[in-house]
Amino acid sequence: MKCIRLEMEPPNSHRSNRNLCDIKGCHNETSDKKPFCIAHLDRLPYVQNLEKNLLDREHELVSAANNTRPRIKIDGIICRDILAALHHYGPMSDKKLGFLIEVRSSIINHYLRRLQNKKQIRVISSKNYKNRRIIALHRNKSSDEPN
Repeated sequence: MKCIRLEMEPPNSHRSNRNLCDIKGCHNETSDKKPFCIAHLDRLPYVQNLEKNLLDREHELVSAANNTRPRIKIDGIICRDILAALHHYGPMSDKKLGFLIEVRSSIINHYLRRLQNKKQIRVISSKNYKNRRIIALHRNKSSDEPN
């Protein structure tokens, strides 16, 4: 019996899911019916929002790095990153926390002092770890009391 080969695209072909980029004059194809090609991904709202957040974070770090009078936003991106990391990973050294959220030690200490003053974190001296400071979320009195 002779095998008949049909001139069809293989079932795994993605050609049916391709469009042209929405940017005027761009003739690049997109995949999965996305509006933009790889060269124009920066036009996607998600990417624009991500770029804005990264720029805001950088501005916040620059103002916190001011040696004469650092400006620390208690409701800013870095404080949220610190609190989220402590919530997710638990208590840790200030050096590990700085490494985790990618903030230099000299800068993160300004944030830690401010968060400690606002009673959102506590600093524990640890003799087990060569007198390192351990940073933890501040415990509420109600959660400290036995049931």
